[in-house]
Amino acid sequence: MPEAIRIKIPDDVAERYAIISGDQNPLHLDDHFAKRAGFNGAIVHGMLTLALCYESIFSQLKDQRKLEHLSVRFREPLYPGATLCIHSNPQGNALSVTTNMNQSLFKDFDLVWGAADRNAQHPFTTPTLLEAFTPVKIVLTTRMVEAYQSFMTTLLPNYRRDSPPLFLLAQNLIVQLLKHLDPTHPLRDHRVLHLAQDLTIRGTLTVNQEIILTGGVTQKSHKMGQDFLHFYQNFSAQDGKFQMQAKGFGVVQRLA
Repeated sequence: MPEAIRIKIPDDVAERYAIISGDQNPLHLDDHFAKRAGFNGAIVHGMLTLALCYESIFSQLKDQRKLEHLSVRFREPLYPGATLCIHSNPQGNALSVTTNMNQSLFKDFDLVWGAADRNAQHPFTTPTLLEAFTPVKIVLTTRMVEAYQSFMTTLLPNYRRDSPPLFLLAQNLIVQLLKHLDPTHPLRDHRVLHLAQDLTIRGTLTVNQEIILTGGVTQKSHKMGQDFLHFYQNFSAQDGKFQMQAKGFGVVQRLA
């Protein structure tokens, strides 16, 4: 197996990322809250964990391939202070993602790369929605992206600034999902127990594009204080040059 890419996770990483992403979920910022939710302490944002894995592997590629599809099932959270260990091969396949405590973070983690952009003009097929989410307009401004790039550079010395901030954009899908469950206190009163998702990307994500996030719940059940949700979300640029589809399954628990 090739030598691992090792990333030391700073103690303040969640606070810094929360400012950039706008995701102020106390699960990532408040040890007491996170322990009440069943964790050992505040955990790193899941999308930041994915971003670090993706950016580390992308930085090792020798060509201009772009991510077309990602499939992931989370197994364990990442904690500040840990060391992230990523094994990949020259083709950009993740072989394993662990911590210095020998924890495997993902049950599955698959990346599919393409030599060129797929056509963003062909819309994804939207499944039948049981409940529709409120549409959200997102703009990754120059200032936001530059802050993200500077932040990533402090964590990854070989970070490539030509990498599109896909997971900064995808951070919005969790927030939208929780706001749908509870518009009043979406981040304060819920924890995501399990998350599996597939992302499919078409076209090119650029700075200052106006992105509309739509979607909804396709299947839903409730048992013992937990919501079991199958969801679909679509990020679509108003200029027609970028689309990202997210399909996933989540288990969300309301905290007492």
